[in-house]
Amino acid sequence: MVAASMILEPSVGAVSLFGHRIPTLCMFRLLTGHRCPGCGLTRSFTFMGHGRVAEAFHLHVLGPALYVLVAAQIPYRLWRVARHLRRRRASR
Repeated sequence: MVAASMILEPSVGAVSLFGHRIPTLCMFRLLTGHRCPGCGLTRSFTFMGHGRVAEAFHLHVLGPALYVLVAAQIPYRLWRVARHLRRRRASR
């Protein structure tokens, strides 16, 4: 998700990939025409991936905090894998 947020191109109205607009995938919005509580998170994540925190916060209040939580998983998971590999080598 973090890598995708850096590859996708953000804008206030939509997200695009290599110049091609990605359609809305929110079923609630497609069925009702209204925004759901999660609407804007994808665009907020893409703005965070490009370092544009103010715009990310404007699109969804929880977007920047969730992005940080997701991004923080990367070093944590790498540390866990490294720890597991060290234990595995030590037991041989």
